[in-house]
Amino acid sequence: MGKVEITLESGLFTILAIPWNTTGFSKGNYTISVYASPVLGETDVSDNNLTGSWIIVTILGDITGSEGWPDGKCDMRDVGLVARHFGQTVPPAPPECDLTGPAKGVPDGKVEMRDIGTVARHFGEAES
Repeated sequence: MGKVEITLESGLFTILAIPWNTTGFSKGNYTISVYASPVLGETDVSDNNLTGSWIIVTILGDITGSEGWPDGKCDMRDVGLVARHFGQTVPPAPPECDLTGPAKGVPDGKVEMRDIGTVARHFGEAES
């Protein structure tokens, strides 16, 4: 995925949003982990690691399924979920409903017709 280097002054924190281009990755579940190297004199390194929840790589438009996560096909569950959150920002709308934004593959924080259209264009597709 890559490496990002930042420098922070002691006692400060920052939130990083790092886009992940999944082109070429196999479909499936991935777990993202982050490690921050200790700084000179750091004695408490208990919070230098973070392992996130699942990241599911699937076909475009496959947002949910009968179990609540992507099921390998783009169907009415997916269209319906995005449509139910039309006009909302993320949050409260689930981030997976925001598929489009200023650049291809970069969400803009709101669920709008472009998002519904993206799911509708892929309606009926399934993982091969």
